Amino acid sequence: MHRSRNPIMSRARALMLIPLAIILAAVFGSVAAIATAGASTVTIHACRNNTTHALYLEATCPRGYTAVIWNQAGPAGPAGKTGATGPAGPAGPQGNQGNQGFTGAQGPIGNTGAAGPAGPKGDTGLTGAQGIQGAKGDTGLTGATGATGPMGPTGNPGPSFASSFTVTTGAGTETCSVSATNGAGQITGITCTP
Repeated sequence: MHRSRNPIMSRARALMLIPLAIILAAVFGSVAAIATAGASTVTIHACRNNTTHALYLEATCPRGYTAVIWNQAGPAGPAGKTGATGPAGPAGPQGNQGNQGFTGAQGPIGNTGAAGPAGPKGDTGLTGAQGIQGAKGDTGLTGATGATGPMGPTGNPGPSFASSFTVTTGAGTETCSVSATNGAGQITGITCTP
């Protein structure tokens, strides 16, 4: 015959008053509440009467009782909704300057810029040394005939000539004579007959 036990809950109130057993075990130092896991998980040991279904806090259960074990902490509930965004905090202090980055790849050549304005005229440079004489150039074209110069003075009288003479050509022999002269005694006309 076991000692008298006071039930901590009836079957009708078993689901509503389970936390009470946890509180009583913590207050009165009951040996029935035994930590079987780490500090964050506590396992509660109890005995349920098979006839009256009354629940007792016991470490070991006698005949006629069924051992009941449960965790002090229930399963994790579902994740709550994301809360509203809080106000922006104050700006933090300026961080230290980072290390210099790697040199980037050379970019494409840019477009040619517009021509700048002409600069001021520079000073006259020194006379350079005389260069080597170049090769002889080609003969130039014949120039135009110049104007007729003034008539020269009358020359001395020349020797007399025959007033008639003969000329032999492919067509035969012709007899020619002076037909006209000018005031200077020069022949200006000759007449030939076969």
